[in-house]
Amino acid sequence: MRRSLSALVLGLSLVVASIAWAGFTLTQTALDPGRSQELADQVLDNPRFRSALVSVLADRLESLLPEGTALPRQ
Repeated sequence: MRRSLSALVLGLSLVVASIAWAGFTLTQTALDPGRSQELADQVLDNPRFRSALVSVLADRLESLLPEGTALPRQ
């Protein structure tokens, strides 16, 4: 009886601790809006990445526009 009760308490505490850890890590990484802004600023400050992004977006937009419409690629 004691052993099963202690196993149940230990199991529940591990579940609660896992949920708490998952919540903490989510709020410090994926759900942190300030961090997303920092990463976006860092990525867009890189000229090579920015030019690649502009090129990809221009290609996709050109495929949606009527024939003969040109987009600036700057």
